[in-house]
Amino acid sequence: RDEREARRRERRERGARPGRGASDARHGWPTHFTEGELKSDLATALLGEPVVSVPGVSTWRAGVDLARVWGVRDVVVAFDAETKQKPALAVARATRDAVDELRRAGLRASVWIWDSRLGKGIDDVLARGLART
Repeated sequence: RDEREARRRERRERGARPGRGASDARHGWPTHFTEGELKSDLATALLGEPVVSVPGVSTWRAGVDLARVWGVRDVVVAFDAETKQKPALAVARATRDAVDELRRAGLRASVWIWDSRLGKGIDDVLARGLART
């Protein structure tokens, strides 16, 4: 865990920054997909790894296309934690479909899921000082 934290700190210092996703992805950093541009900018700054946005979960195909163009190898899908049943089901379906398509494209795909009480988006969770382990 300490080694992982040291790598994240080094990446933040070297500069995974909003707007540099393609360059960062080509350096082998995982690329994260979320919803919303401001959310992805903040998450990139907090995480030190590229976080790109799609306009909404139903547009996940744009993220898959982007991963292919950028030559990304690892993708983390981190869509919002919804509290209402209908949106939560839509997010779950979109997440499943995106991961399936990423894997069919030969990419390694994983999912970040968190309790909605910790925040709606990845930016909220990271701003609270919480990160994956």
